[in-house]
Amino acid sequence: CLTILAGTLTLTWAGGELSAVKGESVFIPAHLGQYMLHGMGELILSKV
Repeated sequence: CLTILAGTLTLTWAGGELSAVKGESVFIPAHLGQYMLHGMGELILSKV
């Protein structure tokens, strides 16, 4: 799970992309595989 603390970040993977802004959280399923983050900002990465 990524929680955006500041800025705007775009998560891209083979099947698409998703943008997130300050205050939003994005759940990344384990089967997603390789992904990349683009943009300027700060985030918290949580793992379970």
